[in-house]
Amino acid sequence: MPLKGVCIVEVSVEAAQFLALLCWNFPKVNRCEIFHDAILKNNSEISLQTVIIHKILQHSESVSKDSIRGIGLCIALFLAELFKVIFWALAWAINYRTAIRLKVAVSTVAFEYLLAFKSLTHISVGEVINVLSNDGYRMFEAALFCPLPITVPALMIVCTIYSCLILGPTALTGTFVYIIFIPLQMFMAKLTSVFRRAAISVTDTRVQRMNEILTCIKLIKMYAWEKSFAKAIKGIRNVERKILEKAGYVQSVNSALAPVVSTLATVMTFVLHTLLKKELTASVAFSVIAMFNVMKFSITILPFSVKAVAEAKVSLTRLKVNTGFLKHPLDH
Repeated sequence: MPLKGVCIVEVSVEAAQFLALLCWNFPKVNRCEIFHDAILKNNSEISLQTVIIHKILQHSESVSKDSIRGIGLCIALFLAELFKVIFWALAWAINYRTAIRLKVAVSTVAFEYLLAFKSLTHISVGEVINVLSNDGYRMFEAALFCPLPITVPALMIVCTIYSCLILGPTALTGTFVYIIFIPLQMFMAKLTSVFRRAAISVTDTRVQRMNEILTCIKLIKMYAWEKSFAKAIKGIRNVERKILEKAGYVQSVNSALAPVVSTLATVMTFVLHTLLKKELTASVAFSVIAMFNVMKFSITILPFSVKAVAEAKVSLTRLKVNTGFLKHPLDH
């Protein structure tokens, strides 16, 4: 369905519902490609890579001198890594293509709606610039990062089952650690979007003020008002910088949690397994570590996806308010 058709049909929905409909209906062809590539990537990462690593470690511990089997396992591991890289690159290629198309479509539809208005008294030039550039880029990020966590639930379930088969019930400790940190990361991602929402209004004010200064630059220079206007712009920029710094700090902490969670899950699992006086061999330990590293993908990509969704929701709300994105332009 074309983007403009989606906007016309869904005229009464909220921004969050409209974002879901927009991502689902645009474009339909890429939706199947994203699902297919995500499934293939996870299969190559779980079914091939981790299983083969476990088999190689078991073969190294055995007394068998079957070198042909060992060489075959090494070749299989190489092919598994090759397929993982290919499918991962394909996933990013599909997401980038979809994101570029969506950004161009959003900017085009917003521009067409702005041209159809009888007047633009309800929106300033600075807000128009932000709508066509900044908000369009937020839609680009949403299309880029949102499809990646599609298979995260299935990924964690399969990894948990396979870890339990290798190590035993104590592997549930690591999964529990991952599950605890997911809501924390989602909260921090939403906190980042709150700072983003606050920064948007300050950015609009700064761009609008700069546009007014450039429009009246001759008058300002004639009366020597440069310093006073420069001081006003500097004050607005300082406020904007402080908000963006807070958002950056929160996002940095959120991104740094991924390696910490993986290490913590591994340590707690092995400590509990050792305290229960259960057997722990090198092949089992390294196989579980490899499986937990696969699960780390869900922790790594989820904050970016939640942040992208929250910021895209804010951008769609601004589009509705500023440009009448979901209203008929002749109503204004």
